[in-house]
Amino acid sequence: PPGHPPSFPPPSPRRNKHVLPAPAKTPRELVTRNLVCFLVPMLLGCHLESTLSDTVFSTVSLSPGAVDNFLRLGPARTLLLLALAAGGGYAAAINVVAIARAGGLARLGVVYAAMVACVVAVTLCLRGFHALHVHHYIFFAALAPLGATDSHFGAASQGLVLGIAMQGIARYGPATLWPYSPPPTF
Repeated sequence: PPGHPPSFPPPSPRRNKHVLPAPAKTPRELVTRNLVCFLVPMLLGCHLESTLSDTVFSTVSLSPGAVDNFLRLGPARTLLLLALAAGGGYAAAINVVAIARAGGLARLGVVYAAMVACVVAVTLCLRGFHALHVHHYIFFAALAPLGATDSHFGAASQGLVLGIAMQGIARYGPATLWPYSPPPTF
């Protein structure tokens, strides 16, 4: 009717929760999410490798010698590494399901596909003089976007993988993905 402002339907709830977690509404929620669910797992991740054997995480890389490192682990360390990989895969699956329910799985898939395509393209351009060597902390840093869900579990898993990535960079230094690899001499 004339003279009345137009009526709009109420806004629908935000569907893409994976972009950023909702801000905390109370101080208790702030402490719970940031301190307990993010900082404590991050500190655990920072110290996880030092509590385990030196060879458990340092063997996780994509390089020609990595297979030999895996074979030298022994049965106990191999089982520990497999258990950690299974737990990490389960946590990643929970976060991927949460992202899919929020409607952001396609966008996340495009970002990961673009990152992999860039790494493959650069590796192909540098072949012959540089070899791809992905350190374990790069794997864990690449898993961080999976924890960007609006849940305490997402914050905890993101804190843990970022802690492991930070510890790896601090311990081994920020290495290049493509170190120089001289061509073989005959």
